[in-house]
Amino acid sequence: MAISKLSIDGVIYSVHVEENDGNITASITNVESKEETTYSIDKLIDKQGKKISLSINNKSIDIFIQSASGGKTVTINNVLYPVFNVTGKKKSSAGGGSADPDGVITAPLAGIVAKINVQVGDVIEAGETTCIVEAMKMQNEIKIPIKGKITSIPFEELSRVEKGDVVINYEPITS
Repeated sequence: MAISKLSIDGVIYSVHVEENDGNITASITNVESKEETTYSIDKLIDKQGKKISLSINNKSIDIFIQSASGGKTVTINNVLYPVFNVTGKKKSSAGGGSADPDGVITAPLAGIVAKINVQVGDVIEAGETTCIVEAMKMQNEIKIPIKGKITSIPFEELSRVEKGDVVINYEPITS
């Protein structure tokens, strides 16, 4: 069984792969909407380096994987997707995403906390803006990666933060 969280075009997905008695099942869940898609992988046709050929529901699927800055690019049947491992290296704040451990949101860059959009006790959905950090007259929205309940806010508006400072603590909500 393999479980991982990936961000594709700013949307976080949970991927669960399981093998039972030679059968492989892949379940992909949109973390925000909870929409789940399950695939039964009939067989692995070929795996050569960066190319994987699968048979899913009797259809051949070709997947090409390449390394890219901050993650990988995955091409599935000639459609290119940038993929970031949510538990890996932090994405730039341009996409508003973060790869902090669950329960913590850190500042992706040094700046001033221009606005705090949440209060302790608030329950917010994945992708909602928790605060805005301003640096060099640019405002960067800091979003929560998963649904959570805000437990503490170590900084006040107009406080200076350094890259990596914890700006929001939250309790993940899995239901």
